[in-house]
Amino acid sequence: MNSMQVIPSHFATRFSITLAEDDDTRNKCLAFRQRIREVSHSQDCVRNLATLYDQHGVYLMVTDNATGEIVAMMKVLTSEQAITTNGFEAETCFDLSALLTDRTACMELDQPYILAGYEPGMILQMMYIALRGLVIHSRCEGFFTRISLPLYGGDRFVQTLVHSLSQSRFALPAELVKPRVRLRGTDAQLTNDIVLPAVLRSFLQLGARVCSEPYWDAELGTAEILLWFEVDCLRGLEDPDLDAVPAGHVHFASADSGSGEQQSGMNGY
Repeated sequence: MNSMQVIPSHFATRFSITLAEDDDTRNKCLAFRQRIREVSHSQDCVRNLATLYDQHGVYLMVTDNATGEIVAMMKVLTSEQAITTNGFEAETCFDLSALLTDRTACMELDQPYILAGYEPGMILQMMYIALRGLVIHSRCEGFFTRISLPLYGGDRFVQTLVHSLSQSRFALPAELVKPRVRLRGTDAQLTNDIVLPAVLRSFLQLGARVCSEPYWDAELGTAEILLWFEVDCLRGLEDPDLDAVPAGHVHFASADSGSGEQQSGMNGY
């Protein structure tokens, strides 16, 4: 794939987006990812965590036109590239055998890295619009991504969050995908009222559905969950309903009871 600029017209004056797999774009994206990791994690995690998958992905890079600075990146692994790497990267964390019944009809979008100060919902919206052509051209039926959740709120927060989502319309109806390393169990008293982290909220606004139990990344001190998107989520994305999932405290109705009550409260983080 040659490097190409793909950008929704109403964002074009502020941002440029490059979707490419050339060495220059890859190296810039990996350097940016490393910088974000160094800021986000402890000194034990500042080493370069480049992997085999990094050499075979397609990279989406967002640049702020005013500063010329990279402000976000995401790596994409198609089903064809996953053959070369002997599987998707998420399979190092999750058993995807039940989810991927047809491995040729899906692709993996690695978790996005977004510079602090830029609104995640707007950046993710741009990224997914830019990826629409690639996803549809590949005849993909769905795609999945991982997101990391910090554990500074404790295991109890993540377990409560995933439990609440799994009982709501924001989860796949099938059994949740099993992680290869489970997050430690807690004695949390589970509740249906929870504060949504900002990036997770943005994904849910774009149509994502939670499809896994949390994976425990002991090295980074985070939990990871897997999100699934039907390809139809990309259609009509230029005007998404950004009020569909409110900020702050959300009361999750059960999957059988419709949308249920949702109320705004504290801002998500």
